[in-house]
Amino acid sequence: MRKTFIYFIVLLSFIACASNDKDAEDRLKLAKNLCKAGLYNTAKLEIDSIRSLYPTSYKVIKQAVILNREVERLEQSRNSIYCDKIISELSQKAAELQEDFVFEKEVQYQDIGNWVLPSQRVERNLQRSYLRCGVSEKGEMYIVAVYCGVIPIRYNSIRVSTTEGTFAESLTVANDGANNFSFVDNGMTTQIVSFTHKNENGISGFVRLYAHQRIKVDYLGGKPFGFLLDEETKKSVLKTYALSQVMTDLNHFKQEKSVADRKLIYLEKKRQKI
Repeated sequence: MRKTFIYFIVLLSFIACASNDKDAEDRLKLAKNLCKAGLYNTAKLEIDSIRSLYPTSYKVIKQAVILNREVERLEQSRNSIYCDKIISELSQKAAELQEDFVFEKEVQYQDIGNWVLPSQRVERNLQRSYLRCGVSEKGEMYIVAVYCGVIPIRYNSIRVSTTEGTFAESLTVANDGANNFSFVDNGMTTQIVSFTHKNENGISGFVRLYAHQRIKVDYLGGKPFGFLLDEETKKSVLKTYALSQVMTDLNHFKQEKSVADRKLIYLEKKRQKI
């Protein structure tokens, strides 16, 4: 009687395992079909379910692991191709926008050059207090608050505002002797304070939003000083921001393609070891 019982238990276990293998194979087949349809994320979910629901279906799990690598390879290949397409489109758009700009880079002390509009170049604005803007090679927009006057004012932030009281204010930046500094020439003090995309704190966005209104610029942190933003500078901010957005997106997709290509190399090596 005991032997009969044990035989019965073994038989049930065998039937259960066979049933599990069949279910696992069905899920594997579904995952393959999803992969062929390009539904890679859903296919990977099915593959994960095989490993979690049928842990003893070893042969099917091994096939699932191989399929998972193939799904990842196809996914990264698709990502790389997509990035190539977007990079081509953005590169053309960036080139078109850059036609209105001048590229400046002093190789002796600059690792990264900048794109600036001709009207914003330093030599076109000597002995003048104004906002200068540009885009670095990395696509990061910056704003430089320039002061020129007889009396030093020692500012470290700026505010832009409308007559209605709406305003945006930059973060405070310290004098570092490089991007933020001052000097005296022929009795005139020139001070330069630069605000990167991180610390301009919405200044460029404010100018774009309220470009049709009168905008006042105030230099803060020292003696009071302010002026109305001229129309040429408003246009410069708009055009510079547009270039910055395209270049930022371009650099993003270049990085995404680089990641996809590195993963493809890794997966290909794994594939060859199977």
